[in-house]
Amino acid sequence: VLLAFFVLSKIVNYIFEKVFIRLASKTATNVDEDILVISKKPVSIVMLLFGFKIAFFSLNIEGNTMFFISNIFTAAIILSITFLLSRSSGIIIQSWGSNLAEKLDSRIDNDLVPLFKKIVKIVIYTVGIIMVLSRFNINIAPLIASLGIAGFAIGFAVKDTLSNIIGGIILILDHSFVVGDKVSIDDDVGVIQEVGLRNTKLLTYDHELIVYPNGELMNKKYKNYVLPDPKIRVVVNFGVAYGTDVDLVEKVVVDAMKTIPDISIDPEPAVDFLEMADFSLNFMAKFWVPVYANQYGKKLEATKLIYNTLNSNNINIPFPTNTVYIEKNQ
Repeated sequence: VLLAFFVLSKIVNYIFEKVFIRLASKTATNVDEDILVISKKPVSIVMLLFGFKIAFFSLNIEGNTMFFISNIFTAAIILSITFLLSRSSGIIIQSWGSNLAEKLDSRIDNDLVPLFKKIVKIVIYTVGIIMVLSRFNINIAPLIASLGIAGFAIGFAVKDTLSNIIGGIILILDHSFVVGDKVSIDDDVGVIQEVGLRNTKLLTYDHELIVYPNGELMNKKYKNYVLPDPKIRVVVNFGVAYGTDVDLVEKVVVDAMKTIPDISIDPEPAVDFLEMADFSLNFMAKFWVPVYANQYGKKLEATKLIYNTLNSNNINIPFPTNTVYIEKNQ
């Protein structure tokens, strides 16, 4: 009997190699071929274990010895199948993750896929071990209850970590921001250095690294300067004295801003007359730069240029004044 199963395992192994794997190599995906390659040896082992089990049955061994030996081979078969399912699930998840990463984000392949593979393997091996224990008439109900209680306790203990991981998955899939984006979170402005599964790292312009747990970050309001595109507006507020020709102010300042290099011409620079304030006529000069990283430098350049332009055109820039009237009692 054992010899027959040994020969049969060699035949099946030959069919796997010469037929199934060759056919799978002609398909568009490598998943089926990889699964067949790793299945050859486990399938042969399972067939030999079946052969051993049937061979021992043919010896007509009676009593608990036969029961124990039979269960030993059954447990070995279950563990072999569990091993095969674990390896196969890893290949399937890796292929799925790689395809999804090409469409969405490479971090899925680097961060999420290994985590998902570990979780699935733990589940498969847990089920396999429970099935093995049940073959030996071991009462697994207390074990399952204990696992449930332990799972609840562990889940409660790591709920913050799980919240951060779920938040990281959402951030990765949602594309709210990626590494290199300039963002504002609370009162902090900087560049995203890393979006991980548990936390997100922001490097401020003071060269300070701030780490935000993803679970908390999901509940925050943040501004992404890169979206929907890297172009950003630069605004410079200024005021002139009452009595100044506002049309002249608008013309000279717009002409001056058009001389600033590396700014967008669509939309063109503009100046808006905002209000007649207490001490001045207030204006807002605005123009666009193609890259958000140049916003601060261009604002400094434009502020200096507007100041010099107003002075060269004899346009007064007022400052707050107060007039005090003193009444003299006779």
